Amino acid sequence: SGCGKSTFMKLLCGHSQPHMKLEAKLLSPQCPIVYLPQFPDMWPPLMTVRDIILFVSTMHQCEPSSFNICVKSLGLEDLMNNTFGTLSGGQQQRLHTVTALIRPTPSIIFLDEPLSSP
Repeated sequence: SGCGKSTFMKLLCGHSQPHMKLEAKLLSPQCPIVYLPQFPDMWPPLMTVRDIILFVSTMHQCEPSSFNICVKSLGLEDLMNNTFGTLSGGQQQRLHTVTALIRPTPSIIFLDEPLSSP
């Protein structure tokens, strides 16, 4: 609706800088924040779902097998060999949700329009 929800989330996560002075209590580095943008387009079209999950798991030093229940719950287990470019918008959103959860226990997860598809 154009009222600035996405911009506000980006400010809270530190992905954007405010144009005016804002004062807020900063979260400590021990309180990780994860931001899932509305239209995340961050993976190469030929990269498989499995490779994306392995990449994110490795990047955050997490065991990828620990996310099997999440992959199963979001209906991605039959899509592990599919490439990112062949996924529907909803499937891409579910994959991005899994990658948002593959973090060392995020304290806050900001989901920007998680049920919409590109």
